[in-house]
Amino acid sequence: MGNSNVIHNYDLTLSRRPELVEGEPGLSGYYRLKQTDFDGEFTYSDIVHTNCHVSEIEIINIFPNPAHDYFSFAICSIENREIYIKVEDVLGRILIRENEIIAKGLNNLKVDVSKLAPATYYFSIESSDGVRCESKQILIK
Repeated sequence: MGNSNVIHNYDLTLSRRPELVEGEPGLSGYYRLKQTDFDGEFTYSDIVHTNCHVSEIEIINIFPNPAHDYFSFAICSIENREIYIKVEDVLGRILIRENEIIAKGLNNLKVDVSKLAPATYYFSIESSDGVRCESKQILIK
């Protein structure tokens, strides 16, 4: 800590998990980070909106991007379900395919990309019941 020449990764766990109710919007909010330097100077990150709609799953964020050995992502679901994680190259070849069980609400997962060559890849999620999250671009260094 205190050395800005290295990457620091942080996780956030919400202390309150609202119940998702049919017909209600679910988990929703606006978040930003405040970085405070040793001299008291500070900066704010961009504001990020999160929302998880009923009957859907949603990838809320992917970090770090670019990634080196792994990337993490937060995913919101209205119910417990099995998901399929895919990482594809620009030619559409599936290089990583993993299954995970996620719980209702907010979930944090990691994907090992240490064996992938530096390039641009596409990351997507599909649930066992056919709900899909659009592909997100990730860069591996």
